[in-house]
Formats: sequence, structure tokens, C-alpha cells
Amino acid sequence: MTTYLNAVDDTVRWAYRQPQNSVYRRMEIYEADCVTQWFPSISTERLIGGSINLSYDRDERRQLNSLQIANFDGILSYDPNGFWYDKVLKIFRGLRFWYEGNYFEYEAQVGEFEIDKITEPAFPHVLTVNGRDHTKRLLNDKFAEATTFTANSKVDDVVKTIAYNGGITKFRLNSGGVTLGADLALDKDSTRWAGIKSATTPYALDAYFDREGYLVTEPQSDVSTTAPYFIFGADDDTDGASTAE
Repeated sequence: MTTYLNAVDDTVRWAYRQPQNSVYRRMEIYEADCVTQWFPSISTERLIGGSINLSYDRDERRQLNSLQIANFDGILSYDPNGFWYDKVLKIFRGLRFWYEGNYFEYEAQVGEFEIDKITEPAFPHVLTVNGRDHTKRLLNDKFAEATTFTANSKVDDVVKTIAYNGGITKFRLNSGGVTLGADLALDKDSTRWAGIKSATTPYALDAYFDREGYLVTEPQSDVSTTAPYFIFGADDDTDGASTAE
């Protein structure tokens, strides 16, 4: 019987420190709505390389770099009617291990990405994908006309309105009830992401997409800007498991 863990506890921390454990990675592919699954889980064996880069000082907090997917059997059809730029990738990292006679599994989503680039050479039939978190959607979508939000409007309401009209539907907004200190005027053809930054930065608030693809607002914190990496690829010391640095 397997016990499934949905949060990091001392047992999970212990397991990650052990020289022998079963780390795995997988990916799910969704339509642009991020809800409708287009392709079921793609397992460790097919995810043969790539990395996720997380940086606190960049608009797109998470980037997907050169994710390599083994496609020797053509299971993913790279064409406008198949695996294409409108798809959303959800990446997961997990750990299976024994502890005091019991079998455990812990899994966490480590990113949700929109596709920037797909390449597939004729040989060796490996798809390489680069992407960014949903900030990309708001950087590419612009206001069709000049828009003004009035003073005393709640920042979270402003952010949600701007993002929802740009195709974002998942929110974790926690500005603490902060309101606009003055009218916020946004120009025609300015990006929705620029509008969100204008609504949050002056009030010491962060806005970003988290690892599960939710748009988050929260008070700015004093954190390191060093970028950690999740690296998806075979490693001799982990028997083909993914490694993290």
C-alpha cells in the first residue's frame, strides 16, 4: 500500500538526502485553458533533458529551457493540429521511497509553461521545447483602449480584472486589502503585464505566477535573487532520476 504525501515534511526531507531513492519526473499537456487535458502523463523515460530556471528579478519568474522529449515513435505529432504552440505544459517532480517499512510517494508541480519554441530534427527524433510561465500571455496582450482605475480601488480587484481579460483564470491574490492611492491610467496598446506591475510595484507588492500557474499578489519579501534550477535528465548517481541544483 502506498501512502501519498501532498506536502514536504521531515519524512520527505529525509528521503531526498538518501543515496538511493526513486526520483521521477513527468509532464502533462493541456489546451490553452489550462484545464482541458490534451495528452496524458509523459513519463520519466521520455523526458531526457532540460531545465527549469527560477528567478525573482525577472517578469517571467519561471522559464523552461531546452526540455527534450523522446519522440521516436511519433507519439507527439508536431503540427498545428497536434502538439503546437497553443499547448500548456505542466511539469512535475516526485519521489518514491520506503521509510520504516512503509512505501511513500511525494509529488509536486514545479512549473506551468506556455511554449515559445519547438524544434524536432529528423534524427534522433527528439522534440526540444522552450517556454515561459503565463506572464508571456500578459506580455503579449495589450489594452485595446486607454483604461483608468480609480483611486481607492482594491489592488487585487484591479489585478484580477486586467489579468482575466488577458485570458488568466487562476488566482491567489493576497495583497492584504491594499488600495490604489491615486487613479491608475493605462495607455492604449500598453501590455496587461505592465498594467499589473503599475498596480502593484508602487505599493511594495509582488505579482508573479507560481509553480502551479496561479497569478499571485503578495507583499514584497527580502529574498535572494539567485536562480535555482531543476534539471531534467539522466544522472549516473540517481539511476536516471532528475537532479536539482
